[in-house]
Amino acid sequence: MEEIIEENATFLWESCATAIKSQVSEVVWQVTFSSVIPVEIKNDRLVLQVPSTVVRDRIEGRYKKLVSETLSEISDDQFNIAINVVT
Repeated sequence: MEEIIEENATFLWESCATAIKSQVSEVVWQVTFSSVIPVEIKNDRLVLQVPSTVVRDRIEGRYKKLVSETLSEISDDQFNIAINVVT
């Protein structure tokens, strides 16, 4: 069951990432999104892992709305995102 949750998170994030990549500059993509790793979907929340608080803060501060709207468009569901920092 856990593997299915991880696969769904990966599929959802890969679809979302493709859409986001077409909406931001290459620099923003590389600095902000290229290191994001999908972890799981739990209780309508997509859990993402990033390598630093800088990346987390950038996504939460500047791109959270873009990510949330893109997830909604892709999945037809409302997902919140949680971002964990793992160094």
